[in-house]
Amino acid sequence: MTATTFIHLSLFLLLGFLGPYANAHRASCIPAERRALLSLKNDLKDPSSRLASWQGEDCCGWKYVHCNNISGHVEKLDLRNPLNYDTYEGDALGGKVNPSLMELKYLEYLDLSGNCFKGSKMPMFFGSLKQLRHLYLSDTCFSGQVPPQIGNLSNLNYLNITCLRTAWELRSDDLQWISGLASLKLLNMDYVNLSRASSDDHHWLLHVNKLSSLTGLHLTNSLLQGSLTLSFTNLTNLSFLDLSGNLFSALVLNPFVKLDSLVTLNLNLNNFKGSIPGALANITSLQQLDLSGNGLRGPIPDIFVKMTSLHTLNLGSNKNLVGGLPKSLGGLCQLKTLDLSENAISGGISEFVDGLSKCANTSFEVLYLQKNNLTGPLPDSLGHLNNLTNVKLGGNKMHGHIPISLGRLSRLEEFEANGNSWEGVISEAHFVTLKNLKRLSILPSSSRSLVINVSSNWIPPFSGLELIDLSNCQVGPLFPSWIRTQRSLHQITFDNAGIIDTLPDWFTSTYANLSFLVLSNNQIRGTVPLKYNHESSGGTSLSSQINVLDVGNNSFSGNIPSNINETMPMLTHLDVSRSMVNGAIPSSICSITSLGILILSSNQLSGNLPHCWENLGALQILDLSNNSLSGTIPDSLGSLGSLQFLMLSRNSFYGELPLSIQNCSQLRSIDLGENNFSTELPKWIGKNLASLGISRLRLNSFHGGIPQEFCNLSSLRILDLAHNELSGAIPHCFDNLSSMIMVAPVNQFSVNTSSISEQIVYVDDVTLRVIKGRELEYDKNLRFLVSIDLSCNHLSGGIPMQLTNLQGLSILNLSVNSLTGKIPEKIGSLRRLESLDLSRNQLSGDIPWSISDLTSLNHLNLSYNELVGRIPSGNQLQTLADPSIYEGNSKLCGLPLSLKCQDNETAQAPNHVNEDIEEDEEGFEKKRFFVSMAVGFVVGYFGLLGTLWIKKAWRNACSRYLEGMVERVQLLRRN
Repeated sequence: MTATTFIHLSLFLLLGFLGPYANAHRASCIPAERRALLSLKNDLKDPSSRLASWQGEDCCGWKYVHCNNISGHVEKLDLRNPLNYDTYEGDALGGKVNPSLMELKYLEYLDLSGNCFKGSKMPMFFGSLKQLRHLYLSDTCFSGQVPPQIGNLSNLNYLNITCLRTAWELRSDDLQWISGLASLKLLNMDYVNLSRASSDDHHWLLHVNKLSSLTGLHLTNSLLQGSLTLSFTNLTNLSFLDLSGNLFSALVLNPFVKLDSLVTLNLNLNNFKGSIPGALANITSLQQLDLSGNGLRGPIPDIFVKMTSLHTLNLGSNKNLVGGLPKSLGGLCQLKTLDLSENAISGGISEFVDGLSKCANTSFEVLYLQKNNLTGPLPDSLGHLNNLTNVKLGGNKMHGHIPISLGRLSRLEEFEANGNSWEGVISEAHFVTLKNLKRLSILPSSSRSLVINVSSNWIPPFSGLELIDLSNCQVGPLFPSWIRTQRSLHQITFDNAGIIDTLPDWFTSTYANLSFLVLSNNQIRGTVPLKYNHESSGGTSLSSQINVLDVGNNSFSGNIPSNINETMPMLTHLDVSRSMVNGAIPSSICSITSLGILILSSNQLSGNLPHCWENLGALQILDLSNNSLSGTIPDSLGSLGSLQFLMLSRNSFYGELPLSIQNCSQLRSIDLGENNFSTELPKWIGKNLASLGISRLRLNSFHGGIPQEFCNLSSLRILDLAHNELSGAIPHCFDNLSSMIMVAPVNQFSVNTSSISEQIVYVDDVTLRVIKGRELEYDKNLRFLVSIDLSCNHLSGGIPMQLTNLQGLSILNLSVNSLTGKIPEKIGSLRRLESLDLSRNQLSGDIPWSISDLTSLNHLNLSYNELVGRIPSGNQLQTLADPSIYEGNSKLCGLPLSLKCQDNETAQAPNHVNEDIEEDEEGFEKKRFFVSMAVGFVVGYFGLLGTLWIKKAWRNACSRYLEGMVERVQLLRRN
């Protein structure tokens, strides 16, 4: 053994012997550093006494303080808030950071994250802590400029100054200071305002590119803008790049710069336009690529074949990506997650799934393809992807059977395939190994095309189902008893599921914590599930946690309990329409202050409305139509500032409309039809309800004139004042109703509520139109309807020609009034008119020939007027051959009437026909002129040639003349 080896071995044994003694007798903290820590504590606000241990002489024993065991210097100060600030604000340190911190000259680790210094400036002296390697200041509520002195920390490895709390803005106008962080490995400045750092003079990329040690860069939601050019030359170690949520307009990848270490590239929710850059294929090291939420368009390029390490690809929510799934995607055997949702991808998925299923050890887990244009079946090979956990295929055009192989996916947690054309049968075999299933949502586009066929005593292999939606499936006729085994359900949707049964007694006790229940459009019997169920085994109420309860269009009976605010205190959406619910509406319903949608239409409710609506500030839809309610409308209804739909039709309300309703400035639809209101039409409707799209006041006793103020309703698309006692002239300003001029339909019937994750499209199911002499309902197509119905009143005067400017009109009904004068000559300009009824007035003169231009017309009634002359013909009029259209006009003649026209009754052709004839005659004259010129040219040309051919002298003279001309031209060119 050599002397050197002996010495090393002796030192090793000595240290081993003295080690326990050294730990037991570690160095005490430095007095100056203890005083610095106490000064820091004195200036901090500590509401939860987290620093209570900071007392005594040995600061190295204090909580959150870590010292070097040998030197005693403080090396680590970990004061991060261990709890979420938003939930536990009282645990956050506050006050100010004392400059005494600079006495900790050996400090390597400082963490103040999660505390809140409420808008104070970030201390500049942080830049004096030269030994710092870790600086964590995320969510500390500092504001103003990030001090550039931090750039002095040349030893810093990790810097996190994320600013998620938007009440205090942190910004940096120039990132030049980060060039001094030569040792930096991780930079996180999420939500720090860097908008000015994007300028050409202070461009952030120039400074970031100098950090050669950088492995991770997080600059999300930092207001960076301009074109993003990834041309890093020094960042050879960069493995994580997250620039999501910025304002970039384009993505440019330099094909000559390799990012060989880049593993994660996150650029979602920027504003990229154009196609997916093909140069991405050069980053073969990528494992995660997120380009979702941009404006990318065009086909998905076949560039992923080289990215054999890729396990997450997210191109969702770009909207305009088209074409099919690239074949190369099916060969990425390392792929775990593919998200192409919310695009315009077409074609089938069989080739992609088949490709993955051939991988020897596929680890594919998540497939999100919802809201595209996919077609074709769901391939049987899906069952070979045995690691699948989440599948979303909703909102496509797929069809066929759900393959039984789905039942082999033992790890499947979510299967959502709503809105496709599924058919066939789903049996117990489809679920045989699905022990982990938590969310099941199918909902075929065709009613009852998919049958759920399981035995009544079936016990599923899964028991942790949280959400089930089998709407439009044939689930019934019996209520599915197998869901009783699912104790974690919080959302149940069986809309239009063919259930003809009584709601089971066990239902309310099993699902006392249910938050979302939709059983609408079935034939479920029993007492409406709105109150305490004394027969339930647990004695609990269904409603204790319920947010959404929609049991409309069933056979429920009973009344609304007087204590509904106690049994259902968290309701946001209540629909018990089209049942047999009776009794009065209790005032306690106004105490459910979270209520956003209340639909009690088509029941047997009676009595007056309660006078308590001022408490329902969140209410957006109130539908009490088609009941037996009576009395006057309470003034408190006008306090519903968020109300968008007010439906009170088909009741027995009377009196005047409260002036307070003008405060409901968000109203988009008001339906008070078929009541007993007997007042003048309020002018404030036109003055204050600027968003109104539907005004249905028919079948009342409104009197007086139509207010000119109604012309201010630029959003109005349906105006129904029929069957009242209105008089006077039709306002000449109706052409100000600009939404009736626009030909493109506006979807103004959608309502967002916090209670429902998806958008509800609410269409009043009793908004009726008089067409072809009978009332027809408009449901899903209501948003395309543009209609004016002023029939069955006492209106007088002529039909204003301004009405013919409303080119979006699909229905115009002015029948049963006392209108006089002629039908406007330009009636044919209403090209989208489907129904025109001017019957039972005192109209006179000819029927304008332009009426034959109404090519969409399928209902016409001009009967019982004083019209004369020949009935126009042509186009769509040829199909309207019912003589009753024109009866009661004794001086009309021609088909389809039996009375033939005399020669002197030949009607004048419409102006545009005469213009066409004149244009044809003018065209004929032009043709004659050009033909004459052509004949003259031919005759003259060949006449001259013929003469020259016959007379040799003329031929020679002409030749000498041309040769002389050529010589003169050449002489001029030489000179």
